Amino acid sequence: MAHEDGHYFLRPLGGGREWEARPEDLAPLTPQEALRAKLTAVNARSTGANR
Repeated sequence: MAHEDGHYFLRPLGGGREWEARPEDLAPLTPQEALRAKLTAVNARSTGANR
């Protein structure tokens, strides 16, 4: 979602409560995780889950 002063603020892809993470605790998505995230977003749009 955002970053400020070396801290990152994240939220689950499907929505939910935001949390804070340090940069050393983060890692890039694997190709499988990226695909899963994209499919989750497409499915949510097609079913109207984000309305």
